[in-house]
Amino acid sequence: DVKNFSGRGTNAPPHGQGRGHGGGGPSVIAPTSGVPYGHVPGYLPGSSSLVEELDKRILIVLRDGRHLVGVLRSFDQFSNLVLEDASERRVHLGTDGVTCYADVPLGVYIVRGDSMVL
Repeated sequence: DVKNFSGRGTNAPPHGQGRGHGGGGPSVIAPTSGVPYGHVPGYLPGSSSLVEELDKRILIVLRDGRHLVGVLRSFDQFSNLVLEDASERRVHLGTDGVTCYADVPLGVYIVRGDSMVL
């Protein structure tokens, strides 16, 4: 069905003769978005964008200042995370200006979503 400038299809009935819609006005079909039904875009807002980080090693900064490093295994709608092979990364700035860090192993770690810094 080809649309003309008036927004009505070329096979549409004349004005005032809708297909059972009543009211006598023109029948206008709403435009589609062009995105196929069921299509998942490459970027999703909110915690759903964490899908791209699954099974990757990530660093998380917590509200209390700690840094956690681990492999992201799972998350939920509240951005609660499950980290595997997690460790706490402690960074130390020496008096001579040299920065060192050490990782304290933690194992499997569950991080509550509201304790993370965005």
